[in-house]
Amino acid sequence: MNTSPQIFVKKERLSRKKIIDLLLKAENNLKISEYPFLLIYTFTTLPTSYHAQMMVGVSRKAGANAVQRNRIKRQIRELYRCHKHQVYDKLTIHEKQAALAIIYTGNIGTSFSQLSHSFKKLIEKFIQNIA
Repeated sequence: MNTSPQIFVKKERLSRKKIIDLLLKAENNLKISEYPFLLIYTFTTLPTSYHAQMMVGVSRKAGANAVQRNRIKRQIRELYRCHKHQVYDKLTIHEKQAALAIIYTGNIGTSFSQLSHSFKKLIEKFIQNIA
C-alpha cells in the first residue's frame, strides 16, 4: 500500500455499487458542508488495503456543459490528492476505513484558489469528526 500524497490510484476510487448505495442511502452516513462542497461519508470495511475510497459528484445545475463539470471533477480529485495524507494519517491512528462522496454544490465560476480554501476547511472538519 502506497499512501504517498503524490498519487491517486484507481483502487482509491469508490466504484462498488454496494458501498455507494450504503454511503448515499443509509441513515448512518454523516455529512459535512463547506460551500461549495458537501462531504458524505461513512465508516465501513473496504475491499482494499487503502484507508479511504472516494467519489466525486457534480450536478448538471452546476454547469450545463459536461466539459465544465469534468473540469471541476478533475480539480476536486487534485485537491483530494494534495490533502489525502491528512485523512490517511487520522484514519490510520484510529484504525478505520471510510467511504467518501464529495459533491460539488456551487456554480461553475469559482476559481481554483477559492475551491482550495474551502476544500481545506472541509478536510479539517472531517478530520475532527473521525475520532
